[in-house]
Amino acid sequence: MVGQVVDGRLVFDWAFSTAVHDEATVAGLAERFAAELTELVGHCLTDGAGGATPSDFPLVSLSQAEVDRLAGDGRDVEDIHPLTPMQQGMLFHTLLEPDSPSYFTLCAAVSALTVSRPRDGWQSI
Repeated sequence: MVGQVVDGRLVFDWAFSTAVHDEATVAGLAERFAAELTELVGHCLTDGAGGATPSDFPLVSLSQAEVDRLAGDGRDVEDIHPLTPMQQGMLFHTLLEPDSPSYFTLCAAVSALTVSRPRDGWQSI
């Protein structure tokens, strides 16, 4: 059996040797497989079913609990990216000193940059 997505549809091709397997047996297996797959898809479409797993987000190393907290059921989350070094630093300092205005001040100054002359804006910081 080979499964693939063709034109947006999941397709399974079955190949077997008639010298080893009876065609009716393979046809019955294929029918049971299709019925189980249909039931599984129906279950996945019900409210509250499904969810994301850590393997759905290969760019980061997360536990199942972290995926549940960040992505919920995963239906509205395309991917999760790791923090950049700057973001890690901002998070560290914010957690270390929650009332410190350091990054708030820097972010406010950066957001005040004009699009037409960003170099002048950076030089004024």
